[in-house]
Amino acid sequence: MSPSPTHSLSDVLAVARMHPFYCSAKYPPDDEAIQDAREKAALKSGQSDLRSWPLLQKRNLYTVIERLINDTNPDNKFRKNVYTSVTGGGGGVSKPLFFATDALENRRQRALFGEFLKKLGIIEPGDWVLSTHHGGGLYRSLDLTLEILENAGASVLAAGHHCTPSTNVQVLQDFNVNVLTGDSSQIVSIVHQISTMPDDEKNINVNKIIYTSEGLSAMQRTQIYKVLGPVAIYSLLGSAEAGPYGASSPFLIDLDPAANYNDFIIDTRMTIIEILPLFCAQGQSDRVPEPVPEGETGVIAQTVLTRLRHPVIRYITGDIGSLHHLPRKAVGRIAKQDVQYYHVLRLHGRDQRFSFMWDGCDFQLEKLTNLLLDPQMGVLLWQVILDKMALSKEVSLEIRLLCGQSARDTKHLEEIVGRLKVCLDVSSSNEHKFKTTFVEDAVSSSLPTWESVVSLSERDEESLEGIDYSYPRFFINKPLRALIHRVKERLDIEENVEICFIYPSAEIATVCATKMRSASVEPNPEIHTIRFSTANFGTQENKNNYLSFSLVLLPPDLKRKAMMFWTNLGAGITNRHAEYCVEHFNQLGSFSLTAKFNTSATVTPLQDPSSETWLQNGPKDMQDLKAYIAQLSTSERTDLKAVKAEDVFIFPTGMNAISTASEAIARLNPDSKVVAYGNIKFTSPNLQRIRQLADEYELIVACDETVGNFINVDLLSFVDVIMTSLTKMFSGAANVTGGRLVCCFPKDIQALKRNSVNMAERVQKANENALMLVDLFGKHPSVAQVNHPSRGPTSQNYEKCRRQNGGYSNVCSVVFQNPESAQLFYNELDVCKGSSFGTNFTLVIPFVQLAVCQAQEKCEEYGLPRHVLRISVGLEDTSEICSKMSEALAEIERFERMPRSVQFGL
Repeated sequence: MSPSPTHSLSDVLAVARMHPFYCSAKYPPDDEAIQDAREKAALKSGQSDLRSWPLLQKRNLYTVIERLINDTNPDNKFRKNVYTSVTGGGGGVSKPLFFATDALENRRQRALFGEFLKKLGIIEPGDWVLSTHHGGGLYRSLDLTLEILENAGASVLAAGHHCTPSTNVQVLQDFNVNVLTGDSSQIVSIVHQISTMPDDEKNINVNKIIYTSEGLSAMQRTQIYKVLGPVAIYSLLGSAEAGPYGASSPFLIDLDPAANYNDFIIDTRMTIIEILPLFCAQGQSDRVPEPVPEGETGVIAQTVLTRLRHPVIRYITGDIGSLHHLPRKAVGRIAKQDVQYYHVLRLHGRDQRFSFMWDGCDFQLEKLTNLLLDPQMGVLLWQVILDKMALSKEVSLEIRLLCGQSARDTKHLEEIVGRLKVCLDVSSSNEHKFKTTFVEDAVSSSLPTWESVVSLSERDEESLEGIDYSYPRFFINKPLRALIHRVKERLDIEENVEICFIYPSAEIATVCATKMRSASVEPNPEIHTIRFSTANFGTQENKNNYLSFSLVLLPPDLKRKAMMFWTNLGAGITNRHAEYCVEHFNQLGSFSLTAKFNTSATVTPLQDPSSETWLQNGPKDMQDLKAYIAQLSTSERTDLKAVKAEDVFIFPTGMNAISTASEAIARLNPDSKVVAYGNIKFTSPNLQRIRQLADEYELIVACDETVGNFINVDLLSFVDVIMTSLTKMFSGAANVTGGRLVCCFPKDIQALKRNSVNMAERVQKANENALMLVDLFGKHPSVAQVNHPSRGPTSQNYEKCRRQNGGYSNVCSVVFQNPESAQLFYNELDVCKGSSFGTNFTLVIPFVQLAVCQAQEKCEEYGLPRHVLRISVGLEDTSEICSKMSEALAEIERFERMPRSVQFGL
């Protein structure tokens, strides 16, 4: 009798106890040892329990596999008759993960899964299939689909992934193919090719689509139906580690076109799926977790019952999902003897904290990170952006990079692009879906030493000359300086005779001019407002024309007061808006009450500037952003109405949101005061008590929850207005400002929308990292105080506002026992240092020295030491952050052991 394609859990666990995947054994057991282990397991009473088993992490599994594959000792049974494949995507610099398992077991599993597809009705007699899956380069997706579909009863044509879309379309026609299969990106490419053909040439008979890898979006499905008609769209789920194990059929699952998940039917006789808490994906805890209840989302752990020789038990796949019962419509279509074994796995996608899918491959972020952290690359900040291409609806991959001193070295940038293409397996077949963007926009600048912070806050000219970008409210960034230069050149103004501040709206410029006239010691200061806009398209009806701005010309003695207005209002023109105006500056004319400042455009635009695609998308991007914020802000309390998009207002910066809200409240109550508090000590006010007082005395309560953020805290039951800075954790990329609660430039909205996609995951990771650092600093004898919402006498107030699954923020402040130790710690610390917080990377700054350098004594009177350090904890590996902090703390310990005379060089 042939061996069984599936095995009992007790048999699998018995073999696993002797296997190097799970113990210190050098080699896997041989046939005799396996049989002996199974016989002993059969004698034991009781049911096998998975929950006492440790989790199998990807990095641990592949470390063992790599050792076994490279060991050519004859006693090593692992190398004998193995099925091999790579997984993890890519080659070259980003070495793919090499997987191997028993070849015969793998073949039996494929036969079993083919029968499974036949039972589900996905493959029927007479089906002809064209497979465009990846094959070659050690990758085995193509032969996997060929074999399982043939085992299910289909006739399969092996196109592979090197055929062009037009070639694949020709094959569909030549062989009367009715089933098209491939990863979702290939399916979309072929469908797009068909859509470009004349109707009389479309001799296509496809009635089934079977896709793999990343899910099809609602837009992509709509495009498929539009081009191919009412085809049935199926999906298969599998991996190198587990083989194929799930299938999706529109006739067996409840399909929600707008959902961001895919439902797959699994057979628990082939694979056991557990859903575990999200923290399990990181593998940093030895605690064996309990699975979450059915229907709740978590990390997928997989135990494979079709692989005995090299067992896969509680393997963390890197996917996020939940388990559900079969829907009612499926029960009547599935054989009665199978119903009890079938369940629905709802797949939400890859855990984007660790990997991403593109072009049919799973790319590990750790590998990409290692490449970009190479000092020779010179990359300061990077983003992975997955998007949909406008016409074809294919998934595009963009890598955005912020580089350091080498940013202007064209040859070096070309080298970076080349290394990225190798890492991400970019070839001629997918190059049109890939691009690298080098960005210059940033909201922080590097301040590596305590002295550099002081120099910046004191406006030291020599220090300022070397900075292109810093926090926009405190600094005139490079794009604005370029625009100011063009303005002064046009208006024939000498560089140092008059100063210039640029605002997007004429109204704000007028307010600034009025304030400066009142602040001037001169009775009639020479202050001018000038409007730049396009002559042809600057009409009131044209709402999308952002080729305009207003400026205020001031005498130099008002520079400091004008900068205070710029800082406190937060309504200055943004970097992207300034760049756009510089790019089209010759199309602008200037208009002023002072005749000498009236000028004409030197170039007439050939078309309306508002016809550009990104401007056309502006209103939708704004609406999408507001809807997303409304969703995140809605209270968990069922008695409070949900926040709607129309309840959300977007401003250029968080400070502009605060100042606008303050002004609105002041206008509603002209005889009252608006009181605004800062909170660098991260104490939590008693909002419940404040709400009671506000109701009693008819006060309006407005709260800035940026540090807590709306993933962590639920404030709607306590306050009337919530304000937040979208520059911080909402964006995370430190390359765009924004405020929620005026002119918002569409490219800034576009950047905020793109950056904020995975906010919840980023917040959770940063929360966890911050708690580790808070604990590290709290136990160190050189530290006098750690300020964080999780600590101190006001932490109970925070708990009243914390969401059910909320954390305690990623921002803390640290006060050292000795001010000199704080300076040394900052100088020695090997992380990014600069203004802002909520970035994806850890960022540290001596807050008082930067923000209120001129009022240090007053700050200390109110309990805010001049040497306090604000730490914004990022998304790096927890051990890496803690290690860097510990290294700097070790330097302090050595310093503090020195005699005082040595410390001060006496």
